[in-house]
Amino acid sequence: MREKKLIVKPYTEFAIHSPRMILYRNQEAVIEGCKKILIYTDNMIRFQTKKQEICFYGSGLSLKSLNSENIIITGMIDKIEYFA
Repeated sequence: MREKKLIVKPYTEFAIHSPRMILYRNQEAVIEGCKKILIYTDNMIRFQTKKQEICFYGSGLSLKSLNSENIIITGMIDKIEYFA
């Protein structure tokens, strides 16, 4: 019987409409198109994009980078919620 090889990438890309999001395991996320930070704590980061709000939950969350093009969130990411 022939075995299938499983190729695991070190990151996962999501492109659900906008914004574009790249997750590096559950420890870092790069999100393009952030317009405004709404809530920023150690356990939750919620921000506004052009069409929706996105909320990251976890522990030790912090903004590693914030500029006009993207944000980088680091920490242990447990859950991501999208709000229309």
